[in-house]
Amino acid sequence: MIPPFEPTCMAELWGLPPDEIFIEVIALVRTEIPALCANAAASLAAGRRGDLQREAHTMKGVAGNVCATRLAALAAALSDGALSAAAPALAAQLADVQEEWQRVAAVIDAGGPYG
Repeated sequence: MIPPFEPTCMAELWGLPPDEIFIEVIALVRTEIPALCANAAASLAAGRRGDLQREAHTMKGVAGNVCATRLAALAAALSDGALSAAAPALAAQLADVQEEWQRVAAVIDAGGPYG
């Protein structure tokens, strides 16, 4: 299974050891992604596909900035299909995003990807 954070990406973007900016960014990610997931779920439930697309696209960028590459890819797929895919397929994709977020959050809560 793909790890929640991609170490090579982190070393390239943030260096080793992490600086204070990364620590601040990861704390923001811990706050932002749950809100984005909740907003995406509400948008899907209300049939606001444009809002779903924006939430998923934002999530993709946030996850990518901290090298949570699988989460970023899942959010990208959700964003890409938001306007055209059937609602059940989008619900399944959102569930995958939320499940991956739980893996990412567990790493953050355990001390972060640099652990």
